[in-house]
Amino acid sequence: MYLYIAYSTRKIALSISSGIFVFNENGADEEYLTISVINTGYRTVFLNSLSCISFQVGLFKKTNIGIGHTYIDNDKSLSFPCRLGENETAQLFFKINNSNNINWLHNFKKEHLKKHSLSTLRIIVYPNVGKPFKVKPDKTIMKEFTSL
Repeated sequence: MYLYIAYSTRKIALSISSGIFVFNENGADEEYLTISVINTGYRTVFLNSLSCISFQVGLFKKTNIGIGHTYIDNDKSLSFPCRLGENETAQLFFKINNSNNINWLHNFKKEHLKKHSLSTLRIIVYPNVGKPFKVKPDKTIMKEFTSL
């Protein structure tokens, strides 16, 4: 009983941020969308798979949308499953333009946002325990979506 009370008082606390970054790779600029998850609490958090981080759209009927394995840069991103201790960060990088010159943002908007308002877009993180964490994407990402 006491062990349960001790663990239940240590809530999970995550800080989620996102943005678009440009890296110079082999003389060419590559745009990456990044999602960072920081454990701001004292309790260890596990992210079991890539599907723990996704997007969500919809006001009343919410739809979860995965990122897609073909866009993720495995060299820059954290491998899954991952363990986040106190103040540790998990980062997920994926190319906006892949090798076939297909724009991820354009495809995402065309396939998933035609029925939903852009204002309902959220990044959602599912830790191993507790409720999911939701946050609006960064202003630079929203600006990119509106300019498409």
